[in-house]
Amino acid sequence: MTDPASPRPARTAAGLRRTLLALTATVALLAGTAAPLASAEPDPVPVGNDHLANGVAAWGRYLNGEWDVPVGMSDLTDVASSYSHTLALHTDGTVEAWGADLEGERDVPAGLREVTAISTGYLHSIALTMEGTVVAWGDDRQGQTDVPAGLGGVTAVAAGSYHTLALRGDGTVAAWGSDQFGATDVPAGLSGVVAIAAGGWNSLALRADGTVVAWGGDDRGAYTAPAGLRDVVAVSVSYSHSLALKRDGTVVTWGDPADSGLPRVPADLGGITAIAAGIGFSVLLTSDGTVVSLHPDGDTELDVPAGITGATGIAVGFNHAFAIGPLPTLTADTAETLVKTGTRYSATFTASGPAATFEVSSGALPAGVALSPEGVVSGRPTTAGDSTFTVSARNAYGTTAGVPHTVTVVPANTPPVVTVASATDGASYEKGSEPRAACAITDAESGTFSEEAVVTGTLVNGLGTRTATCTWTDPGGLTTTATATYRIVDTGVPTIAATTAPTAPNAAGWFRSPVSVGFSCADGSGSGIRSCTPARILREGPGQSVTGTAVDNAGNRATTTRSGIAIDTTKPQLSFTSRPEGSYPYGTVLPEARCLADDALSGLTGACVITGGGRSVGPHVYRATATDRAGNVSTLTASYTVTPWTIGGLSTSVKSVAAGAATGMTFQVTSTSSAGTFRHSALADVRSVTQKQTSCTAGAVLTGAPTTALTGRLRYDTATNRYVKAWTVPAKRGTCWTLTVTTADGSTGSARYSVK
Repeated sequence: MTDPASPRPARTAAGLRRTLLALTATVALLAGTAAPLASAEPDPVPVGNDHLANGVAAWGRYLNGEWDVPVGMSDLTDVASSYSHTLALHTDGTVEAWGADLEGERDVPAGLREVTAISTGYLHSIALTMEGTVVAWGDDRQGQTDVPAGLGGVTAVAAGSYHTLALRGDGTVAAWGSDQFGATDVPAGLSGVVAIAAGGWNSLALRADGTVVAWGGDDRGAYTAPAGLRDVVAVSVSYSHSLALKRDGTVVTWGDPADSGLPRVPADLGGITAIAAGIGFSVLLTSDGTVVSLHPDGDTELDVPAGITGATGIAVGFNHAFAIGPLPTLTADTAETLVKTGTRYSATFTASGPAATFEVSSGALPAGVALSPEGVVSGRPTTAGDSTFTVSARNAYGTTAGVPHTVTVVPANTPPVVTVASATDGASYEKGSEPRAACAITDAESGTFSEEAVVTGTLVNGLGTRTATCTWTDPGGLTTTATATYRIVDTGVPTIAATTAPTAPNAAGWFRSPVSVGFSCADGSGSGIRSCTPARILREGPGQSVTGTAVDNAGNRATTTRSGIAIDTTKPQLSFTSRPEGSYPYGTVLPEARCLADDALSGLTGACVITGGGRSVGPHVYRATATDRAGNVSTLTASYTVTPWTIGGLSTSVKSVAAGAATGMTFQVTSTSSAGTFRHSALADVRSVTQKQTSCTAGAVLTGAPTTALTGRLRYDTATNRYVKAWTVPAKRGTCWTLTVTTADGSTGSARYSVK
C-alpha cells in the first residue's frame, strides 16, 4: 500500500488507481438555486417519521471493517466512507463511526451534536453543524483538518484525499489541506456554486446555472469536464473519473479514456436520482429505489447484493458501497399464548418494506415447533411448559426485532375450573347493592378469562332469592358448572316526616283554626313504602299530638310524633257592665262605658278595650274589643245621641227700633231629656251674640257687611227667666240688622231689626 503522505505517483503507474483512495463527492445545494441534487454522499434523507427506521446495506472489497455495519444501526440520514473507515449520520444529529482508526479518523469528538452533513477523506473526517460551522478530526499531516478560523455560514462540506472543501451560503468555496497539484487552488472569482465534490487531488464545483468548474490534479482526465456540459444537478468525483447527473435523469461520465476499467453508463439507463463515483466503479440510484453498480466485467465483489430495493440514498468508499433504505416494519407480530401438547400450533409474521426473512432472535420456540424464513411458525408442541421467544425480520438494510411472545404448552385436556365471582353462596345483599355475578373460568386449553353469569329468580319489590349459574364447556367437551344462591334484602328503615297546615302557630303557640297533620313517607333505594299514616285534622284543645308510622315492603317501621298542638277557634266572651244609651242633652255628664271579657281556653291577651263615643252634638258609637292568645277577636257596639239646646223667645218678625237707642235683646235657652226640660241660666252657656247689617228687602243679600260681636252686658233676668243682652242700636236710619245668638253647644238663633 502506498503511503498517503507520499508525493503523487506518475500518471503512467496504472496500477496505482487500485491502491489509492478515490473519494466520492459530497454534493450540497443552495436553497432555491437549482433542482434537488443527489450524490455518492447524498444530501441527508429528509428527517421525519418515514425515515426513522432507515438502515444501511454494504458490499464490496473488505479491508479494515469499513463496511461492518454495527448491529442495530437505524435512524440514518447519511453515510460517508473512504479508505478504511465509515461515518453514519443519525436523525438526531449525532455521528457514529466504525472501521479502522489509523489516525484518529474514527474518534468522533465528544459532545458533537446537531450535525447536518458528513464527509470522509483518506484518513480524516468532516462534519457540518446546524449552525454552519465545520468540525474536523483525524489525520492532519497535510492540514486537512485545520478548519480556517472564522469560517461560518457553511452549507456543505467535501473531503478529498488530503484536502477539504466547504461551500458557504453565499455560493463561494473555501479550501484547505494539501495543495499538491492545486487541489485547494479555488479558481479566482468562483461564485454561484450550489454543490461541491472532492476527489484524490482534484475538486469539482457545480454552479447554479448547471455548469461544472474543476481544479486540481488531472489524473486520467478526471479533471476536465466535457465541453458543453449543461443542466447538471449533481456531481461526483473519484481518483480516476467523474460523474455528472443531469436534470433529465441521465448521467455523464468522464475520465482517462485509456482506462478500460472506466465504468460506462448504459445508454438506455435513465431516471437517475443520485450518483457516486468510486475507484474504477460507480453506483447509481434510480427514482424507484433501484441501485445500479457499474464496474469492470468480472469484478463481482461490486455487484449489488440481492434484496437491495427501495433504497433512499447511496454512498461509496475505497472499493465498497452503501445503500440507505427502510428497515423492516413488523406488520403481523402476534402468536397464540396457549396450546395443548400434540395439537397443531401456527402463527404468521409479516413485515412491510423490502423483502425480509424471519428468524428467532432471542429465546426459543416450543419443542416441536419451527419458524420458516418466510415468517411461518408451525408444528405440534411435544413438551408442556412455557416458551418465550422473539421473532426478528431482516432485510438488506438491517434487522427489526418484534415483541417477546410467551407460549404456554399444557398437557392434554383437563376439566375447566369454574367459580362464581362477585357473589357468595348463602350471602345476603342489601337492595341496590346486588353484585354483578360473573364466571371466573380457568381452562388448560382456553386460558383464564371471565364471562357474565346467568342470574335467575323473581324479585318482589326488589326482594327475594337469586341464583347465579356459570357453565363452561372446553374445546375438548368437558363441562363444569358452578352456582351461588343469595338473597336480596332490605334492612334499612324508611323515613317519615310530619307536616302541619297551617304550618306554624302564632307567637303565643296557638292555632286559631283546625290543624291538618299529614305525613310523607319514603324508602330511598329500599323496597318501597307499604303504608303511611294518613292525614288527621285536629279541632279545639290544648297540648294535642299525632303519631304517624311508615312501613316498607320489608316490614321495617319508622314513626314520628308531632306534639304540643294547641288550637282555640272560639272568640272570647264579651259584655258591657255599664254604658250610655238613648239621648243626652249637650253638656250632660254621660255614664261611663265599661266592659267585661273572658276566655276559658287560650286566655286573653289583656283586658277588653273600649273605643269611640264622644260629647259633641250628634249620634255616637262606642266599641268594646277583646282578643284571646290564639288571635280570636270579639267585638260589641252600642250607640247614644247628644241632643242640641233650644234657643227661644226670639221674634220671628222684623222689629222696629229707634236709631241710636239703648235697648236689650232677650232670649231663652232650654234643653230636654228623659227627665224633662231644663232651663239654662248660666252666662257661660251663651257663647256669643253678634250683629250684621242685612238687606231690608226680603230675600236680598247685603254683600260685604261685617259680622261684629255685641259688646253690651249679658245678664240673666230671673224674673222673666230670660237672658238679656244690652244692645245700642246703630244710628243709621233705614238700615236693617240681624242679631245672632250662639250657645255653648253650637246652636244658633237670630232676630231681625229695622232702624227708624
